[in-house]
Amino acid sequence: VYCSPHLTRETPSPIGYRGWNSAGALVSSRQPDKNLVAAGNWRDGMPETARMRWWILPAIVVGQLLATSTWFAANAVIDSLQVLWAMEGGEGLLTTAVQLGFIAGTLVFAVGGVADRFHPGNVFLASAATGAAANAAVLIAPGDFTLVLAARFVVGFSLAGVYPVGMKIAAGWYGGGL
Repeated sequence: VYCSPHLTRETPSPIGYRGWNSAGALVSSRQPDKNLVAAGNWRDGMPETARMRWWILPAIVVGQLLATSTWFAANAVIDSLQVLWAMEGGEGLLTTAVQLGFIAGTLVFAVGGVADRFHPGNVFLASAATGAAANAAVLIAPGDFTLVLAARFVVGFSLAGVYPVGMKIAAGWYGGGL
């Protein structure tokens, strides 16, 4: 169990109880220190900045859930799109376009070091907004199969700036504690 330097109470770990006491010393034992365990709320002794960051992981999770939902959004309306295209099938092509876009985006983001060159939060936001816009582009010309495939590719490309970058943000905030 990763121990934040801001904890004032012990936390259980596979090797016993570990944590930082109020004097800043690492406490590690097989038995919990009753004074530290009885300290009350786990955030009581934390500095204000550490108390404020508890919500960051849930915010990242919700942001990723909402942004990555665009991956399968076109599959929800595939029946209507098939009628417009006057064709059977097509869902495989839409899904493949997203996957190819994700692979291409991951390659570009990794080779270009995008999340290292720019603030990861800005990359996450811009990627999520781009994915949402590309997803909405299907509404502009749903009858144009080529445009829909291109929009789905852009959705996949933008998701490369959502999921991996979100994990980078989480790792930066929580270090080894995830």
